[in-house]
Amino acid sequence: MPTPALNRRTLLGAWLGTAMGAGQSGCMSWPAPTTPMPTRRMAARCAIRSRCVLLPGALSRAEDFVAEGFVADLQAAAPACEIVLADAHLGYFVEGQMLGRLRADVVQPGSPGPRPWLVGISLGGFAALTYAMQHGSEIAGVLALAPYLGRRTLLRDITAAGGPEHWREQPAVSREPHEAIEDDLWRWLARPARPASSTRGDRPDPLGNTGADPPIHLGYGREDRFVDAHRVLQSLLPPGHTHAVAGGHDWPPWRALWQQWLREGWLAAPTGAATACGGTA
Repeated sequence: MPTPALNRRTLLGAWLGTAMGAGQSGCMSWPAPTTPMPTRRMAARCAIRSRCVLLPGALSRAEDFVAEGFVADLQAAAPACEIVLADAHLGYFVEGQMLGRLRADVVQPGSPGPRPWLVGISLGGFAALTYAMQHGSEIAGVLALAPYLGRRTLLRDITAAGGPEHWREQPAVSREPHEAIEDDLWRWLARPARPASSTRGDRPDPLGNTGADPPIHLGYGREDRFVDAHRVLQSLLPPGHTHAVAGGHDWPPWRALWQQWLREGWLAAPTGAATACGGTA
């Protein structure tokens, strides 16, 4: 599936106007994208068993994950996890380069080591989900924290149709590129789920019919400005794949959700396997 280009007009109108309001989005600027995408890699503290890529939101940069305690939390919870901070800033979305650079410079399909989990906040969550839609077999899974999930008019259409499963049965109509990828994402998310697997090491695809699709987890604050869309997505995920906490679109609830997800052990060594840090899991 080709990656639609998002230019300045479509991005600012579709995402910044929705997320922050016209007054704030009108005075914004963003850094120019570079090739390759800047990354900071932090080696696992013992032999690597997992990888985690952290994707910031529109008003954040990769180093904010250090300042906000995400990296320290991850190193404590999963010392055998390699951490990749991807400076996937707003400029990559504006210039239509996000998924291409993320694939070539960060995920690097076919490279040695475990497939990465993509953890994205807000617009970074949208990037992680669209990557899973287009290249799901290349990643281990997605954790989307308070993700942007599309324009308000799209959510209204989904709700009016009786939910995403009914909406996806309606004929697709011509859309601008930025609208098309939002529509495609919801059609992909709304596919029927497969029966749950009984083993942790062979988790089912939660959203689709092919083994290539990764598991998706969602976290959001109950007062988040995107909460209506989050609850619709929650209805498509299996039990236990969504957590909600008090708070809005801000770092304190995101970190609480992150810590809660880490405690579930998704980045730890598989049950029964010898861990790289000594002992058994």
